[in-house]
Amino acid sequence: MSTLSPRNVQIYGVNVNTEHADWTRVNDLHYLRSDCAKAYLRMQEAAAVEGVHMDCASGFRDFAKQHAIWERKFHQDPRYMALPEAQRVHAILQWSALPGTSRHHWGSDLDIYDHHAVERHALKLEPWEYEQQGPCNVLYCWLKANAHNFGFFQPYDRDRGGVAPEPWHWSYAPLANAYLAQFNSSELALVLAQANISGQAVLLAQLDQYVNQYVYNVNQYNPLLTQSKG
Repeated sequence: MSTLSPRNVQIYGVNVNTEHADWTRVNDLHYLRSDCAKAYLRMQEAAAVEGVHMDCASGFRDFAKQHAIWERKFHQDPRYMALPEAQRVHAILQWSALPGTSRHHWGSDLDIYDHHAVERHALKLEPWEYEQQGPCNVLYCWLKANAHNFGFFQPYDRDRGGVAPEPWHWSYAPLANAYLAQFNSSELALVLAQANISGQAVLLAQLDQYVNQYVYNVNQYNPLLTQSKG
């Protein structure tokens, strides 16, 4: 990774030290960038006042963790194993980010759930859990109405032909928008070329297409604009 600056390489989830002062632990397991964590904890407190409960199911995730998820799905998930390699890559990318492209690498994004309605070990992070009658529906309705007041928005709010909708996934705009603007597919290619990742040849040959479809093809809504109008 010597050709990338320490700051740039962290955009892709590499060499991140969550013990640094820029990071804050938001529960027993998960870290966020401190600015994001402060906003999230304020939002969590505001929701609790209204009887709505939330916790972080996943916060920062480094390249190695995302790589492990990728390898498991590529080689062990029966939904994908029978597909030709190029089709397998596309199928996985609808539900799991390519290592180096996950917004969780930035510390600006988190998966939120109602820990009073469903225990973490039972949580599937599937859309039905956030739909009407689902255990996280009350929370989701609250987030849709209020999250923008704290700087959060849904990057995967609907199907755009890229990542499938994820009602649990929320981004802190002041950080996430900045990291997305710094994202560079040429830098990502350097990271992936040095990783022992399944599907590497297909990925590198079509990397610009994958980045456009699965990284940039998201909700660009900036909640700060809404706040200024309110």
